[in-house]
Amino acid sequence: MLDGETPVIALTLRHDRVDNFWFALLHELIHVQKHLTPAHLFIADNLDDKSRSSAEEEEADEGATEPLIPLAEWEGSEVKGAPSAKNANALADRLRIHPAIVAGRVRHEEGNWRLLSHIKAGVRQHFNDHLGGSASPS
Repeated sequence: MLDGETPVIALTLRHDRVDNFWFALLHELIHVQKHLTPAHLFIADNLDDKSRSSAEEEEADEGATEPLIPLAEWEGSEVKGAPSAKNANALADRLRIHPAIVAGRVRHEEGNWRLLSHIKAGVRQHFNDHLGGSASPS
């Protein structure tokens, strides 16, 4: 949303996964860059709502995907056709990103959340709650 001229982004840690965090943050940054205006001050996303579809959402999804794993890299990667830990780690090493981001892309593209499920990392431990303590699940 815009608070005057200042963009404000709020993310939940409900999905405590590094792939979800970076995708959601980049998705919202695309909205700030391209969609927020004085006439359009607020966008509420629910990334769990699979029925959502608009040009804005598609643009934000595409814009969030490309910086993490560029399409040319994804299309040419071995992990796309053979989703193994070895192939996921190889692509992650080449792109200098966390392997959980590659594993998340594999799961999303295949629609199979069990693929590479052992490759994961949380983000919650990197945040403090509003009282200065460690953020913990409710």
